[in-house]
Amino acid sequence: MNIITMNNLATTSNGLKKAVVYTRVSDPGQVSGLSLDVQKERCEKWAVDNGYTVVGVYTDGGKTGTKTVGRQALEELLNKCADERIDAVLVIDTDRLARNEKDHYMLRDILQKAGSRLVAINQLSIDDSPEGMLLEGSLVNLNAFYSRIIGRKVKTSLEKKFWDGHWPGWAPLGYINVNIGTEDKPERVVKIDPDRGYLITLMFNLFSTGNYTGKRLEDDMFEKGLRTKTGKRVYHSAIYAILNKHFYYGEMHFKGMVNPNGLYEPLTTRAIFNACQSVLDIHNQHACRRRRYRWLYNGLLFCETCGSRMYAEFQHKKRHAYYHCNTRNHCVEPFVELYDLKKKVEEEFKKIQLPKSFVNRVIKKANELVNQTRGGVEEEKKGIENAIMQLKSRKSKLLEAM
Repeated sequence: MNIITMNNLATTSNGLKKAVVYTRVSDPGQVSGLSLDVQKERCEKWAVDNGYTVVGVYTDGGKTGTKTVGRQALEELLNKCADERIDAVLVIDTDRLARNEKDHYMLRDILQKAGSRLVAINQLSIDDSPEGMLLEGSLVNLNAFYSRIIGRKVKTSLEKKFWDGHWPGWAPLGYINVNIGTEDKPERVVKIDPDRGYLITLMFNLFSTGNYTGKRLEDDMFEKGLRTKTGKRVYHSAIYAILNKHFYYGEMHFKGMVNPNGLYEPLTTRAIFNACQSVLDIHNQHACRRRRYRWLYNGLLFCETCGSRMYAEFQHKKRHAYYHCNTRNHCVEPFVELYDLKKKVEEEFKKIQLPKSFVNRVIKKANELVNQTRGGVEEEKKGIENAIMQLKSRKSKLLEAM
């Protein structure tokens, strides 16, 4: 890929060539502003003036330029360049594409292999000459330097806010971000969410009793109206994360730092939080053993072809359950529907004939266990009756004394 000048384009263009435009802003607040429109209009005007037709505009709003992960529009642009002939990729400045050296040259290489040229319309002095390549490298380094300086300033500001007792990020579930300053000088703090805060408090109280699993708590809190900030169900994995978060009793943890004196109203107490941790430990390191489906043969059957265990899977679209072997072995055997498998298992069990002596021993042992259970129940019953008699006697004595 080449970064080319206006003159080079003008002399090599024969008719209209295809171009795509890429625009980006980092701040989500700029998505609805003029910045993206200005980038788009400037690039489109440049394309018209230089004999290009724009066949696509790709926009990443509120996305950082320091990494490529999560920029869906950029990924779609690269796919389009790979799938069809795109002569130029237009950006207003090189920092719109990337803000670090590694990503810039990686994207430069990808576009070059696809036969596409990168045009930064505000930096047309960049070309394939030694001077142009030197300028490109300098701009790339300056973009990365500027980004890192801004990052350091933001980090320092966030750390100061943290040590002042204010949460420097998005409010956790149960809280909301509130600006108690002005638009010109915002001062953002966290306040209790009037719609969800009391439900988070209730969640801690219920779980601390030891009578709830994460899955049961998920169902109960859903019935009581707890939802995420996007209106979705709060699943038990998220509930466990909440129950483990020190923030809810007033202790803030941020990037390895701990401030026990958060200046906001906690939704639970340290004692209840510790009780929840004890319950989590008792529940086998937070494991949830509740399952939506209980498969009778899961892991007990083996594939005759590849020898691996067979596992169950429910196909929601077809509303059928199937058993299949471990696909990691690339077995060619098809899935077996649950109903058919049950029939085969029944047929196999019919072939099993147990010796009569063994059957009698099992019956005898079963009777002994039943009798032992009955004896234990009778003893427990007598114990309860004696306790009731003692309580009645104490009650009579208390009434007489009164």
